[in-house]
Amino acid sequence: LLEQLKDDSPSTRADCVSTLGLFRDPTAAYYMLPLLTDPHPKIRANTFVALWPFPQYRDTIIMSLNKMLESNTTDEIKGALFALGELGLATKKNVALYLQSPVFEIALEAAFALSKCASHHGFTMLLDYFIDRPREEFLQLHRFVHRLSPQAKKMVQNVVIHMISEHLTLLSKIKDENELYFSLLKKLRKLYELIDQHEELYALETVLGNYA
Repeated sequence: LLEQLKDDSPSTRADCVSTLGLFRDPTAAYYMLPLLTDPHPKIRANTFVALWPFPQYRDTIIMSLNKMLESNTTDEIKGALFALGELGLATKKNVALYLQSPVFEIALEAAFALSKCASHHGFTMLLDYFIDRPREEFLQLHRFVHRLSPQAKKMVQNVVIHMISEHLTLLSKIKDENELYFSLLKKLRKLYELIDQHEELYALETVLGNYA
């Protein structure tokens, strides 16, 4: 693994740092230090996360994160936001401000970071975006949710239940089984799937199957 830290491929170096970080080995940390100044933001971000368990590096990491956030480069800001989410610092560094970024990639990364820290503001944005995306893309959100901490998953449950309630209210006002009706049913299917409500999901699958 240590040899791979010098690999020419940025993705290989980034993956290697993430793996080494799992061991929390001071010797490995020493060899990761040069990557704090790697030209690739993703590698730096992964290095921040890997080295965070070692208090002696935290001041350097915080300064580097602040510098990345002040950058005019999308990838730099995204890298910093990713690291802040992984470190549980997103709610302490005004990451919510980036939800309003005119650059959608940055706003989306901020939403992911905040969601990792159990912020309903971040996850509400993710849900509003992914609920209208094709099923293949929505599954990305599903996998993300299942990797969250118990506290963040509880937040997700609350946000999703609230959205389900809103959709059921809309459904109750529709008198005909038109396109809007079935569009809402499809969204409800995604929402129930997200929080593993299998009974409700089965019922929706039956209705949608009959419609198809």
